[in-house]
Amino acid sequence: LVAELKDELASARRKLEDAAELRDINASMSAQIKRNEQAAAQLAAAKAEAQRARQEADALRRSLDDAADLKRRLTYSELLEHEHRQLQQAHEVLTSTLER
Repeated sequence: LVAELKDELASARRKLEDAAELRDINASMSAQIKRNEQAAAQLAAAKAEAQRARQEADALRRSLDDAADLKRRLTYSELLEHEHRQLQQAHEVLTSTLER
């Protein structure tokens, strides 16, 4: 009977040790899950920030394209104004020559 009780006591101790080890593993896994959740939240925030940055970059590219287009149109307009002045001067010279 004493031997049986000793065996049961030893078995109960092993079960307690196993339970304590499982508790430690569970606590470690819970901590890892929390870290993973925090990392996932940080990743989501970083993705959102990257998306905002891409949108800002796209808006800046469109703005630069618009500015380049405006510059081309202004340059063309300036060219037309210059040609118009030259034509006016030529007209004035021809009119003056014809009047003499």
